[in-house]
This record gives sequence, C-alpha cells and structure tokens, in this order.
Amino acid sequence: MITKKKRPLNPGKDQRPQIDRTQDQNTLLGSEGQGVGATDNSAYTQRKAILSFLCTHGSMTTLEARQVLGVCAPAARVMELRRKGHKIETVWTDDIDSTGKIHRVARYVKSFEPNRDNDSLNGEKCRKQGG
Repeated sequence: MITKKKRPLNPGKDQRPQIDRTQDQNTLLGSEGQGVGATDNSAYTQRKAILSFLCTHGSMTTLEARQVLGVCAPAARVMELRRKGHKIETVWTDDIDSTGKIHRVARYVKSFEPNRDNDSLNGEKCRKQGG
C-alpha cells in the first residue's frame, strides 16, 4: 500500500513568498496617488488611496473604489476613516458595473471643513481642489 506524505496545512515562514514592505508609500499608490500598489494592499494604503480620491474628486461609489482603486471592501475603510474623525457621508445611489448591470451602491461624499485638525491621514492635508 502506498501512503502519501502529508503536507502541512500552513507552510512555514521560509516557504511563504516574502513581500518587501520597505518601499516608499507614495510609490505604492500609483502615479496620481490613487490605487493600491501591487505589493502593498494594507488597510493603511487602502485608506490613504480612498482619502486621496475623495480629496481630489469629492465623492466615490463602492464600484469606483473596487474598479479604480482596487479596494475590495471600501465600506470597512470608510468606517475606519470616520473613526479617525473624517466627515464622510453615505448617499445611496444606482451605479452600473463593468458588465452593464445596475446596482444600488453607496456613494461616499467627503465634507470639507476649513480649519479641521484631523482632516488628514498621517499629516497629509485633505483640501478640496479648486475651492
């Protein structure tokens, strides 16, 4: 009788692919400071990308966060930004996905208040462009 050698369910550290997390955060966000880099998909990087997008555009939908920024769970990241003091409102709207189907999704709208000390993520000020 031939017996198979059992493989461990969780491979050791030496068998896992190593990710270099020493790269500058700005290079991981992409050319315009948006989008999650190929090697860093941390919650911090996702929050930073969402905040940057909201600062530039004022609002974004769940589908935009997934398709443009690569953030699979934008609701969780927005909730974390709110807990850090950012004023982000949710407006329910209909949006069309890449296959042409209509979905009821959240549109996150950033409110811009002058002289807010906590309107940043690690010191980066978020001010509406052109206003």
